[in-house]
Amino acid sequence: MTEVEKTKKNEVAKGESFVLPGGVTQTQVNEWKKKYRNVHQIQVPTDDTYEDWLTIYIREPNREVLNEYLRKSEKVPIDAALALVRNTFLGGDEEVKKESKFALAAVQKISSLIIAGEARIKKL
Repeated sequence: MTEVEKTKKNEVAKGESFVLPGGVTQTQVNEWKKKYRNVHQIQVPTDDTYEDWLTIYIREPNREVLNEYLRKSEKVPIDAALALVRNTFLGGDEEVKKESKFALAAVQKISSLIIAGEARIKKL
């Protein structure tokens, strides 16, 4: 465990907060978890070198958010992607919500959270 990890662990144990990527504190994340249950961190690269990253924190999309996304995705896919990011966004780097290229990268990860249950069909 690195010195930074030890410090973070001690701060959490004391109830103190530290800043995570995207300028969000652990206290904020804990509050979001209480309110939304599942909170996810998504990081998108700022360019092709993969040296700098933007970070956002999202909640899982609910039925209302999914309906809007699906309704818009056939007609205006970019708007649908931006809406999905905007409607699940809790905090982090605002550029991801505003810039299409970052939002599209984030949508790929958000869509992996949309899990349809298994089903069987049988002809009778």
